[in-house]
Amino acid sequence: MKKLLDYLVLVLIVGLMMFLSSCEKDYIEPLDDSIVIEEPSEVDTTWNPIEFEDIDPFLSTPAEDAHRVVNVVVINYIPTKDKGQTLDQYTFPWRGNNGQLDMDLPVSEYKKWLLTSTIRTKFAFEEGTKFRGYKSNSRPSVGIKVLKYINVYEMPKIERQMPSNLFAIDSTEGYFPDYNKLFADIGMDTLVNNYDVKEVWFNRKSLAVPESNMSSPSSGDISNPYFGSSQYGFNNTIDEYDLPIYDKTYVVYSHWMHNSYDKNLHVRGHQVEAQMNQVDGNDFIWGKFKGQVNTPDGRTRGCGTVHLPPNATSGYQYNNTHYILSDIEDWNPEGTGQQTEVNNSNWVKNYTINYNFPTSTYHGEVQRNVVGNDPEGGWLMYWYQSIPGYDNGIEYGDKELKNFWDVIYDWDYHFTNDKDLLK
Repeated sequence: MKKLLDYLVLVLIVGLMMFLSSCEKDYIEPLDDSIVIEEPSEVDTTWNPIEFEDIDPFLSTPAEDAHRVVNVVVINYIPTKDKGQTLDQYTFPWRGNNGQLDMDLPVSEYKKWLLTSTIRTKFAFEEGTKFRGYKSNSRPSVGIKVLKYINVYEMPKIERQMPSNLFAIDSTEGYFPDYNKLFADIGMDTLVNNYDVKEVWFNRKSLAVPESNMSSPSSGDISNPYFGSSQYGFNNTIDEYDLPIYDKTYVVYSHWMHNSYDKNLHVRGHQVEAQMNQVDGNDFIWGKFKGQVNTPDGRTRGCGTVHLPPNATSGYQYNNTHYILSDIEDWNPEGTGQQTEVNNSNWVKNYTINYNFPTSTYHGEVQRNVVGNDPEGGWLMYWYQSIPGYDNGIEYGDKELKNFWDVIYDWDYHFTNDKDLLK
């Protein structure tokens, strides 16, 4: 009996000790205010700031019966604050048609605008390469084929001071992109060298990039440099801050998404001017094509420039209603083309895109399927169509003019071996 009582007493003592021990473990001393405990973070192994998106069939299909196909890579820079979900609106805020700013705009809505702008640019440029397409059903000299459609959510940057006169100061992303790292991640060297990509369309709403930028193993950088930039070293020279050089020439076009397709045609037009000036200069065929302002009302001979329609007396007069006698629709280097009266009504016209554009409650522009009906876009399409293209049949002396678009896109050959616009 005594052994049983001793056993029961022992059990009670052990139980009491376990109870007291558990109470001590539940008691936690207050933390010192200086101590910060961080919550454990989960490592996201699925996030990649570079996204290769399926290519819309309209973009991957060149214009029907195009004389030549030009391969293109589209890069959409989409700054976000939450890994591709919401557009970062602190970098050049992007507003809707009503002028309102949505700080929580879904990336999916912005992508609609990117796609629409790219489609409109492609269509307008292809139409523009139809030689004198404004009066004949000619064959397009160029058909665009997009090989890669890439969304970049985090842009590698170059740590280099940004000159204030090269970029608006209200942007938090006025820096130079690190093309070498970005293009290495994308595999651009293979795309240019092996797949003959000739252009990169850089869709962006911030960043410091020139309107057009060439990388060429044969000619160096023949393009549109940063405005007022020579004192900062950006004078059409390629260095470690610029584009990587591959085996073939390619051009990066800056498409600023606050603008529309007309400005994309504009920056391309200056690239055409830069290359043609290098091949032929202002004193021969290309100079005759542009013509000179030889009357108080404009130019009676020659097709004008990106900034100057024939009836313009100063730059950017795309909507000038004044009529002038011009040979633009029958131009030849001899200066004997028939003159007709032209003004803005000759180039402001509707070109309809047969495409079911996405709808958007934020920006009605994504529903538009017409180009050319605005003065600047209309002029640039008309000017492009005036450039001697495929099967132009224009003669100078006993020779015919080349297809100027072949000179642009066979740049390495023509710059090195055949700086001549005559066959």
